[in-house]
Amino acid sequence: MTGVHAAIMGVGGWFDAEDLSGPFKTFRAIDEFNPGAVNSIVVGPWSHGGWTRGDGDRLGDVTFDQKTGAFFRAQILFPFFEHYLKGHNADPLPNAYVFETGTNTWRKYDAWPPKNASPKTLYFHAGGKLSFDSPVERIASDEYISDPAHPVPYVNYPAISVLQRSMTDDQRFASERPDVLTYETDPLTENVTIVGPVRPMLKVASTGTDSDFVMQLIDVYQCLSR
Repeated sequence: MTGVHAAIMGVGGWFDAEDLSGPFKTFRAIDEFNPGAVNSIVVGPWSHGGWTRGDGDRLGDVTFDQKTGAFFRAQILFPFFEHYLKGHNADPLPNAYVFETGTNTWRKYDAWPPKNASPKTLYFHAGGKLSFDSPVERIASDEYISDPAHPVPYVNYPAISVLQRSMTDDQRFASERPDVLTYETDPLTENVTIVGPVRPMLKVASTGTDSDFVMQLIDVYQCLSR
């Protein structure tokens, strides 16, 4: 992607089931092949195209404590067009303007991933454990039988298309299937902020001629009743 001269603001949603990675790939390509181009990325707690409609204060059963869609359109998108299309003064966008779920806070960064972010590795352990500590066992494995005639659904109710709320729906139904492996950390003792790309690494063997693997990194949402 070369020859970019116009100011670019890429927009994406953390819960975009159709194309979560697309805005990030475009953002990185413009940066790499167009040095000096005005290039920024904005990511909010939205489904595919969710930033263009609705208040953006919730998705499914998850709430974000503010009208993120309305904020984006009024405080980010409108000033951007006013500045670059009409020449009106406006504060420049940060390199990355992203909504941090959990704390429900907009964050501004001068690079993406943020320069102060440090890489971390999560390891699979025996007994369905997941930990930042490297396993002691040098050779271990888990296995399951996959039946292509009965694939794992992404929701536990009938659906004929990709549902906008599917990425915030309860995923516990999948972990109860015999063809799904689940690994879970101990309860976290301090806040952990995940920023930047997530890269899974698997060492697998299959009796089939080909195999597909889908991995999900899920923040277990605790709802405490009084």
